[in-house]
Amino acid sequence: MCRSAVPISSGEMPPTRTNADLISCVAEDIAAILATFSETDMTAKQGLQEMFNSDPASFTRASVSVLATLTSEAAARYLVQLLSKQRLLLEELVNPERLKTEAAAAAAQALTRLGSPIEKELERALDAALRQPQSAMVIGRIARILDLLAAISAPRTCLLFQAELMAHGSSAVRSRAAMLIARSGKNSAFVARLMLDPDPEVQAAVVEALWNLGAAEARPLLLAAVRSRNSRVAANAVLGLYRLGDVASIGLMLEMARQTDSGFLETAIWAMGEAGDPRFLPFLMDRFQRSAGPERMAVLRSLGCIRRKEREQDKADPIEIRISEAVVRADGTRRLAITLRSPGNQDLSGMKATSFAVWEGGALIEDYSVAAAINPALLIAAFVLPRFDSSADPYRAAILEGMDRALRFRRPDDLWRIDRYLMKASLKGPPASEKATIPYDEALLGSTKTLRGFLTSQDLLRKTISAPGPRERSASDVAAAIERVVDAMRRIAGTRHLFIFLQSGGNDVDSRRMQKLREFVQEERLVLHGFAPEDATGCEPLRDLCLAIEGGTFQFTPPEQVPQIVERIYSNLLNRFKVTYKAPGGAGAAEGAVVVSSENGCGRAEYSFAAS
Repeated sequence: MCRSAVPISSGEMPPTRTNADLISCVAEDIAAILATFSETDMTAKQGLQEMFNSDPASFTRASVSVLATLTSEAAARYLVQLLSKQRLLLEELVNPERLKTEAAAAAAQALTRLGSPIEKELERALDAALRQPQSAMVIGRIARILDLLAAISAPRTCLLFQAELMAHGSSAVRSRAAMLIARSGKNSAFVARLMLDPDPEVQAAVVEALWNLGAAEARPLLLAAVRSRNSRVAANAVLGLYRLGDVASIGLMLEMARQTDSGFLETAIWAMGEAGDPRFLPFLMDRFQRSAGPERMAVLRSLGCIRRKEREQDKADPIEIRISEAVVRADGTRRLAITLRSPGNQDLSGMKATSFAVWEGGALIEDYSVAAAINPALLIAAFVLPRFDSSADPYRAAILEGMDRALRFRRPDDLWRIDRYLMKASLKGPPASEKATIPYDEALLGSTKTLRGFLTSQDLLRKTISAPGPRERSASDVAAAIERVVDAMRRIAGTRHLFIFLQSGGNDVDSRRMQKLREFVQEERLVLHGFAPEDATGCEPLRDLCLAIEGGTFQFTPPEQVPQIVERIYSNLLNRFKVTYKAPGGAGAAEGAVVVSSENGCGRAEYSFAAS
């Protein structure tokens, strides 16, 4: 314990110490006492009271820094109660000469979490300050109160004093007030009127407030502000567009940075750093080599911001990027079909367009579009495959590997079912049970319950895939297996996909059963994916059925290609994106790369174009 933080006994000379040292020492003592605080700990309460009585001002100032770091609600409440008795806490927070804004804001947020009525106290303090003659001290106090109101998300108080604040003589006061008023939830027309204020500092604050509005409301106003003659207003607008995920911000930011006006150049560099986007690193590194003075310092700051954000994003799970299509259309437009996968974040469909960066031939693509497919709330998948007599069959090994690969993309709540049917070569023996509702070995399931044969346990599914499957629970042929699965799938709402693996040789289905299957599939909007060995026959009716529904597929394929095709088809059911762009200057097609940078993780994939 710091000895100068406790009452000094008679005759003892206090050590020489600066005021900052004293506050730090008192804060250490307060934190030490509160580390083990409990409601019944009278010794701790008495110690805190004695410290307060010894030097109320120093105790209050030290307590503010401790308050924001306390994890014990009981300790925080007692500390606030002790400070509130003498009404010293509010003065400590609103006086800019006492605390830095960051420390005061953190304390205000802590008080709000504890349910302390600080907003009302700040409202009264603001009213009193606005009634005083304007001076540097009063202006600083009003600005601090507005900062605290912003920290606790309380713009309502500003609305009560809107006229006085927006007519205030200080630009610092008006800009802070404008930001809070713009965040108050009023309509975009009202915000647009605030943007007409002649003071550029006020305009910049209002534009920054637009970052918190929805894209539909904010985007038109931000696009208008981008053309401002004031560099700070324009940079705030471009950064706002970037944070909304508007890819137009990429070109606009680079356009600003290419201007000869040093003010626009430096604010554009600042915006790049705030975006934290690594696509700007090549541009910034080039500027660093050719800059000096303030511009070089601005570049260094932005490079540091981007590098820090990269380190933070590297801590997230890596994102796997799969490019299933890369084509050049007749008009020169490039189209990429992309699927994302992250072990720690199954749903990436909300990824912002600005999280994608595209290069072709080493050149950054500044103008592109990203269209995301919405992930289904529940994905229901069923797999119909032969019950192989030999575990060494290469077709069996290929199917199981494909299913195991697809399993990596399954979300925890998605449903899977696996049904087997008897191959023609193994029809001799006990007949299959067409009425079996559970196609698995009960010993394998144990106490696990299924939903009409559908499972969600990843471990159990993996075991079920590798198991041969009981003969008595297999269907007699592929048509019977499909009928059984369709009957189970139609009773569960969700996006439904059925993977059908045909056997070598004949796969004939009589016309009556085929018509029944067709009616089932079309009525229930099931999407079918068919696979057949190259020597399979009688596949035409099933092939036509697979291709009759939008999104359905069918292909003859050798065993060695089955795993990657199954994986590709299943992975493309989730987290799908279409990226479209044109190469600058109509350049010929070159190899390219897609990079994803986001809080959900980062990834990179290269691609080359195929003929359209």
